[in-house]
Amino acid sequence: MVKILVRRRIEREVFLFETIESLLFLVDKEIDDLLKAEQPRGWKEKVVLSFLLTAILNEGWINAIGSKVIDCWVEKKPAEYKIDEITKRLLPELDKDVRPLSSVHSARAIRNEYAHAKPFVENTEREAWEEQNLELEGFFSGLTHPVEESITINLYHIVREESAQFRDMLLKASGLKRWDIKTRVHEDSHVLGRDATES
Repeated sequence: MVKILVRRRIEREVFLFETIESLLFLVDKEIDDLLKAEQPRGWKEKVVLSFLLTAILNEGWINAIGSKVIDCWVEKKPAEYKIDEITKRLLPELDKDVRPLSSVHSARAIRNEYAHAKPFVENTEREAWEEQNLELEGFFSGLTHPVEESITINLYHIVREESAQFRDMLLKASGLKRWDIKTRVHEDSHVLGRDATES
């Protein structure tokens, strides 16, 4: 029995934005509900997830619009470069260090902290480490990532609203309609496996 991997070309367009926006809507609703609670629990995980989804959505829109309005658009360039390039072309009056653009860069920076995480070396003695893990039932290390120390629900609300504002501004400045910026998955991202017998 031989395992054959077949790469299938994706011919139809996939409306990726709707999927991400639906996920964001669901998580954002939970975040808004948490604000009403006296002692919200589990808010940080939801806020981190929403930051990541917001950054992905921002970059998706930037790639989709950039590919339509800028000749020789390179999708594989760093996100910061692409944000700057499309902003200079379509929204030259925006300052990188001023909202809403600064919020778009904040979402990107937080996403990068998670996507490009680096090993952390510390001087904790083994006994203290084991005791800490025992207290937390071995599930969490008890450490907080530096980026998480600055994350709050209110910060996320600002980034969420201003990222949406930036996407709307981009779309309006491009002269495109929402349905003009469809996306699809990469052709080789779907790998189908099937068993076959050698003849």
